[in-house]
Amino acid sequence: MAKPKIKLRCETRSDFTDPAIALALLSCLEAQSSLTPDKVSHSEPIDQPYGGVEKFIQDWWGKPAKMLLQSGQGGSIEFLQSVMLKRSKRPAYWAKIEFRDPNDPRHGVPGSIMLESIWEPKIDYMVVLKDWCEALNASFGSLHIFADEEVNGYHRLLESLPTEDEKDELYRGINFFRAGLFESPLNGAIPNLGWATFISDEKLQNISFHDCGQLEGRVEKVRHGKIFCVSHEISSTIDDFSTFSRQRHALKSCFPADFFMIKDEPILS
Repeated sequence: MAKPKIKLRCETRSDFTDPAIALALLSCLEAQSSLTPDKVSHSEPIDQPYGGVEKFIQDWWGKPAKMLLQSGQGGSIEFLQSVMLKRSKRPAYWAKIEFRDPNDPRHGVPGSIMLESIWEPKIDYMVVLKDWCEALNASFGSLHIFADEEVNGYHRLLESLPTEDEKDELYRGINFFRAGLFESPLNGAIPNLGWATFISDEKLQNISFHDCGQLEGRVEKVRHGKIFCVSHEISSTIDDFSTFSRQRHALKSCFPADFFMIKDEPILS
């Protein structure tokens, strides 16, 4: 049986090229000691020595690049290069930092940081989520372990839907969720709740949670938003997915019906 993987992602529409933000993001990993990266690069293969936060900022953070447009169009566009990090030792992981596109007048391409790792129960990933959301002035953040039961359940749910339009919407939601993405570019809906999901105050401003009743998880107020935890322990996503799924269904029912792309839980369908 494959070891479970944890996926953590934060997304922002703010400019985060300030080196102080790089210091906050990387210092959070180094504070966990076993999450300190050992390799860095702008692209695959990730094979250059990390060398610490200061060297990372000097050599890799917010570096501009230029891309020539296709033949016949002429000219070029400038952008900030993504940065990839890797840790080879246990717990092994890779991470990617992408800067917001300042050339997009709609600010439709947000910046983000994402980390995918073999889950290590001794690591407090919730601290990383909180620190990253605050450092980035995040609009969304998520922390989740994808159980085989969940992935397989969504495929069964797809097969049960009666229309192609319903299948297409759920298929997009599943792909966005598994990729750790937020906000559909089509309608602004969020794919799904992870075990812990940060949602900004701006997104929550017109939602009332007074009629939610007694939920099993918890809600934590952090700067600029709230973190919604489906259950008290992230291990519930793999230890008892059936219960986790029902708890997530109860929490999602507190939001407007069109807030999520994935509206049904596979275990309840």
